[in-house]
Amino acid sequence: DEDVAEMGNNWPAMSDLTLCHAPHVKRDLGVDFSILSSFAKSFPNLQELRLFFGKEVLPFDGDLYPDHRFRMLKTLGVGLSPIPRSGTRDIGFLLASLCQSPPSVE
Repeated sequence: DEDVAEMGNNWPAMSDLTLCHAPHVKRDLGVDFSILSSFAKSFPNLQELRLFFGKEVLPFDGDLYPDHRFRMLKTLGVGLSPIPRSGTRDIGFLLASLCQSPPSVE
């Protein structure tokens, strides 16, 4: 979260960000989907965000109206992320709460 905030302070106008969304190694790596709220706070004007997510999905906390949202996110790239079927509902609620318009998920 601190790294995301620092990046946002240094590049506030960034509209496209890709961070290793398709790694070449098969290990338990990746960020948790909850980091999306940090990106929404630090980069509200992102149009495209591509990350590698881990296979753990935290339950949605129920906050449908968070303080910070993506204003213009059009694409969320998940690359080769091992998204478990059991977490898709929670991920959907999280995305709906953080995005003014639903992004495409690639």
